Amino acid sequence: MSTLPANTSIETLFIGPGFGSRPSADTTDLFKSICLGNQTIKNLTICDDPEFDEYLETDEKKQEWENALRQNHSLESIEVGRHPISSFQPILQLNKAGRRYLAEDATSCSKCIAVMAKVKEELDCLYLHMRENPILCMNSDRDAAAQVSSDKKQKAEDVGG
Repeated sequence: MSTLPANTSIETLFIGPGFGSRPSADTTDLFKSICLGNQTIKNLTICDDPEFDEYLETDEKKQEWENALRQNHSLESIEVGRHPISSFQPILQLNKAGRRYLAEDATSCSKCIAVMAKVKEELDCLYLHMRENPILCMNSDRDAAAQVSSDKKQKAEDVGG
């Protein structure tokens, strides 16, 4: 698994039962390695023990996994024991909609709007995306307000001058 982060062609990864039969810190370390080190994997399946849901029910573990997932812009589906992890769906849907632009051009308002348009029916996704990128909304408003102010000033000078 040490070469996994360096691999740039894997899009689907299945980790079978030979990895371990119980969720553990090793499973979390592997997940973090995948999220932080590999930006090409789109589909991840970890065939693990049914107790995995209980493992992720602890707020600490769930938060640890969510923090790692937020650093990844390519994963679109995660299944553990053949079941999707529902709490990760907003991040995964945003990734599928094109959230990768954040790693490439985080200040692109047009790319932000394109992603938001793709998830416009999913309030959790919209909220998460706006919460992760408040500067995009503020820059647009500030730039628009500055332009309106500049236009008003120019009109006032034209009329007065």
